[in-house]
Parts: sequence; C-alpha cells; structure tokens
Amino acid sequence: MYPRLAATAALTVVLLSSCAQPGTGSPGGATDDLDGSWRLASAGDADGPLPLSAATPVTLAVDGREVSGRSACNHYGTRLERDGDRLRLGQVMVTEMACPPAVMTLEQRYLSALGAVDAVAVGERRLVLTGADVRLEFDLDPPVRDADLVGTAWSLESLLDGESAASVSGGRPGLVLHEDGTLEGETGCRSFRGEYAVSGPDVQVLRIDVDPSPEGGTCPPATESQDRQVLAVLGDGFRAVIQGDLLTLTAGGDLGLVFRAE
Repeated sequence: MYPRLAATAALTVVLLSSCAQPGTGSPGGATDDLDGSWRLASAGDADGPLPLSAATPVTLAVDGREVSGRSACNHYGTRLERDGDRLRLGQVMVTEMACPPAVMTLEQRYLSALGAVDAVAVGERRLVLTGADVRLEFDLDPPVRDADLVGTAWSLESLLDGESAASVSGGRPGLVLHEDGTLEGETGCRSFRGEYAVSGPDVQVLRIDVDPSPEGGTCPPATESQDRQVLAVLGDGFRAVIQGDLLTLTAGGDLGLVFRAE
C-alpha cells in the first residue's frame, strides 16, 4: 500500500491527474506481469529525452494495483487500472522535498509524462509506458534483500502521521541497534543512546538517554517537532517492519518513522 504523501510543515499534496481514458473492459485488470521494482532506463516527452542521472534515479514499484516510487527527488504513489494493453493511473501524490533545480526539472517532466500514460507493454525485464508524446522505458531491478534490523545503520527518511508522510530536517538523523543490546542515533537536533531488547517484530526500549538541546536549551524550529516525534515513537518500545532496505517503526497511535539502510 502507499501512504498519502505530503510536504513538510504544510502537509501539501501535489495532485497530478492522469490524462488517460479508462479502458472498455473491467477496471483493475490483471497486473501480475507488472509487479516488481522498476528503474527508469530511458524516457522522452514532447521536449525530447529526459536527462536521467544515476545519482538521482527514477523508480517505479508495482504491487497489484498499488504504484509507488522515487521521482528523482521526491516519493510518489498512485493506483492503476488496466485493460489489456491500456492503462490508467489515478491521482499521483508526491512529497515536496526540495532538490537542486536540474533534479526538480527532471522530476517535473517525469511526473507530467507519467500523468499522460495510457498504454503499457511488458517484455523480458522491460516495462514500457506510453502516451501522447511520452515514452517511459523501465528495466526490472533485482529484488532487494531485507536488511538486518540489528547492526544496520538506518538513516531517517520520512515522518509518518496517519496516512501522511513528511520529509526530514537537520543533519543526519538516524538509528543503529548494536548487537550488544545498545542503541544510538540522532533526531536531527539531538543525539541519544540507550538499551533495547528484541522480541519478534517488537523492540522494547529499556533505557534511552537524550543529550541536552543546543541553541540555549531548545531545538531550532525546523527540527523541534521532528525531535519530539522521533523520541515519541522510540519511547519505551516500537514495532519494526523491514521491506528491502526500508525500516518502518510504529508505536501505537498515528505516528511512525521510515528509515532507509545506508
């Protein structure tokens, strides 16, 4: 499933409506041959080829009717309906993190092209989406092995609040659970350390010590709420779910944290 992705403080959602028309068959046809993680290998629109870069990859993951991915800078999500080789994408929801101008230009062109897609072709390890003046060709990425919870350096990637996700602020917020039962990390404002115990998907935090805040005893406004959320989710324990190189922590209520393995 994909979350409703939102911007930082304003939680703004950018909606890009697909220009495609629904097929004549029943909506939500078979999509098994689309399932998987795909990486954009070449793309073009009415203005010519898109300037792809390995440093800011564009990806697309399909799981049934759920679609998600990284659009060079931000994350996006939508749903698809398929009727044979005809394809319609729903509203595309995108986070609003800021990246260098060239990356943002690539992202906007990709998302605009994705919104114009109305046909699909699948070959051996190749997925091609086409529409008016657009062509997006993806290569199949090999499956990513689930990272280990313990011993992995996790970098905080987004903050969850119900169905919304916000980007992170501050230096290098992250988390490491060491094999000796200790943990340490950064909230983006303060560092912390403590002790933990694992029981299946649940992690009990036995002790957590947080360094004093800088800036005269308070976190800067940009990281204050993030600092509170990180410490609230860690609390005295949380549930950990790993999918590939992504780790999601939840601890009851609507708040959560999403980390990526470094």
